[in-house]
Amino acid sequence: DIYLVGGNRAYQPNVVLTRPGVPGYSPHWDVVVVHSAPGITVQGIINAGLASPRFATTGLLFDNAESILQAARYGLVTLTEPGLVVLCPIVPAATAEANGHTAEPETFMILTGSSTF
Repeated sequence: DIYLVGGNRAYQPNVVLTRPGVPGYSPHWDVVVVHSAPGITVQGIINAGLASPRFATTGLLFDNAESILQAARYGLVTLTEPGLVVLCPIVPAATAEANGHTAEPETFMILTGSSTF
C-alpha cells in the first residue's frame, strides 16, 4: 500500500509500508487515501502520540505506515481505497539527482471516483 494523506497537508510525502531490500517490496502500489475522521483534528492525532516526532519542525504528520494504521484503528483517520494501482519505484536521492535528471515542480490533480474505476 502507498498512503496519500489528504487535506491541506502540503508537505506530507506519501507513506509506504515496505521499501527496497525488505521482503514484499514491489514498485507497484495499491493507493490508499488517508483523511482525518469526522470531527478529528490534527491536534487529536498529535495527542494520541501518532504524529511524527518531526511534526513541530517540518509539519510532517505521518512518517510511517504503522502510525497511519494505528490512527485508523483508533478511529482518528479514514482509509479509502479507490481501486488504483500505481507504478512508483523508490530510488535513492542520489539516483533521482543523477546527471540528466532535472528538477520539476510537482503538480497534483484531484482524484475523483466514478463508476468507471
